[in-house]
Parts: sequence; structure tokens; C-alpha cells
Amino acid sequence: MLNIKSLKNINLNGWFYFGMILMFVISSITILGGSPSVVRPSPFYLIILSLFISYFSIFAMPLLYAASFLFIYNIGNSIAKFRYVVILISIFNFFDIYMSWNYGVKINGIDYVQKILFINIIAFVILVFLSEFAYRKNLKRLFFFNNLYLFFLLSWCAFPYLGELP
Repeated sequence: MLNIKSLKNINLNGWFYFGMILMFVISSITILGGSPSVVRPSPFYLIILSLFISYFSIFAMPLLYAASFLFIYNIGNSIAKFRYVVILISIFNFFDIYMSWNYGVKINGIDYVQKILFINIIAFVILVFLSEFAYRKNLKRLFFFNNLYLFFLLSWCAFPYLGELP
């Protein structure tokens, strides 16, 4: 396992620590911000997690980002594997929106749900495009940016809460 202190490249340290801080800030805004809105859609799983572990759920995404960063740093050909993960998460995200569409429209209105869908479409198309570009050009920095961007989306708008809980 890679030790944080063994990251000799300052760029990797920067990606690692900046990513953890960004995930903490986004998770804090999501959890502490009140009810979901178009600007802060709140991922469904963070809301459920906060019901069980309260404010400690703020630390879930930074810890998952750190684990992911260390894992992908250690596996070979991680750029190629990452693009498949991105596609899989994108499919699951849109399937989740599709499954909760009717209830979301009933609770929050068609305008709200369409805006959330639009935000997710734009965000995930950019992620898939950048992942494919990083793979084709073998760009490590873009790869680490994509990992950070994926976790940003997972902390902000992926798998949005559309009012599924009664």
C-alpha cells in the first residue's frame, strides 16, 4: 500500500490533499445546507448516510477519495480501467434518475427534475469525454483531475435526491 509520505511527486501530493479538502467542503455544504435545491441536489446516499452517522458523514467522501486515489495510484493501466468505471457510474446515475423521475416530479415538480437531469447530463458527458481523452492521450494529470471530478460529482449531484423518502 502506498504511504502518503512516499508520494515523492509534489503534483501527486497536491492532487491528494486538494481533493480531500474539496470533498470535505462539498460534503459539508451538501450535508449542512438544508433541503436539496437545483444548485445543491444532494446525493441520495449522503442523505441516508447522514441519517445513520449524523455529521460524521461529512468525512465519508474525503476518505473514499483518499482510498480511491491511493488505489488507482498503485494499479497498472489505471487510465483504461477508470474510463469503464466512469461509464458504469454514469449508467447507474441515469438509471437512478429514471427510476425516481415520477416521484420526483410529484414531490418537486417537473421544472426541478428537468434541471437536475440537465445538470447531470452536462456533468457526466464532460466526465466521459475527459476520461476518454485522458485514455487516448495517456495524460496522467488529466486522469487525476477526472478522478477528482468524479468524486466532486458524487459529492454534489450524482444520484440526486428527488424526494424518494416519504
